[in-house]
Amino acid sequence: MRGPDASVELVDALRQFLNGLRPLGADRMRSIEPSAIHPLPALTGILLAIGMASSLAGQEYHVDLEMENWVRFVSDAPLEDFEGVTNQIDGFLFLAGEGLAGETDLTSSEFFFEVDLASLDTGIGLRNRHMRDNYLETDEFPYASFGGRVSRLEEESSGRFRAEARGTFTVHGVERSREIECAAESIGQGLRIRCAFQVTLSDHGIPIPKLMFMKINEVMEVDLDFFLSPAGGGGGPGGNGAEAGSPAPLQLCSHQNQPVPGWQRVSFRAG
Repeated sequence: MRGPDASVELVDALRQFLNGLRPLGADRMRSIEPSAIHPLPALTGILLAIGMASSLAGQEYHVDLEMENWVRFVSDAPLEDFEGVTNQIDGFLFLAGEGLAGETDLTSSEFFFEVDLASLDTGIGLRNRHMRDNYLETDEFPYASFGGRVSRLEEESSGRFRAEARGTFTVHGVERSREIECAAESIGQGLRIRCAFQVTLSDHGIPIPKLMFMKINEVMEVDLDFFLSPAGGGGGPGGNGAEAGSPAPLQLCSHQNQPVPGWQRVSFRAG
């Protein structure tokens, strides 16, 4: 296939491909005259576009805000335990390649969530205000967030996965590198994600309250239980009648497959 006719056919093929891939790219291609394009560069463009599509292929999920999502900050103090609870969590998960269905490129994965700290409720109004105003300082630092990638993903049984995410956890304006253990369960076309990790308040510049109504341990446990739906809507856990269940307590393990100290009693509870 040679000559101007070949160029026209190649450009048309590239236009059709880009129309299905990225509309803006297709619009830009319409301004190019076929006669100005040599067959070899045109073919190279098609191959690059196909390669780009392959690298971008994957599964993307967003937090399903219609489901019962929960985040708990648990203080296990010597004299009193209490929880700060909120359902205000948002985020996304991207798995390159075939995702959970097969071969997955974890180096290109992305995992992000953020929690609205101003919405935390400890069950006592005065304690809520002091926590927000004097310690978390939510007017200046309204969110706690984690951003990173999935570093390990293993299928334990059909539709159930154990994962580890590595990235940066930020609270009170202070960033710290973290590894977070999570469990994922397929529900319809969506996922239920349950994670647990510990936060040392002093690592993030948060003073430990000394007042009688704020008995807090320096190390707090953070439990997350939330649902993800496929990007674009439809088919997720919120659209197929699935309900949050009450799974058995999850035993989290370290890299050496040994229980993480202090996490043996972590139990994930539906809201």
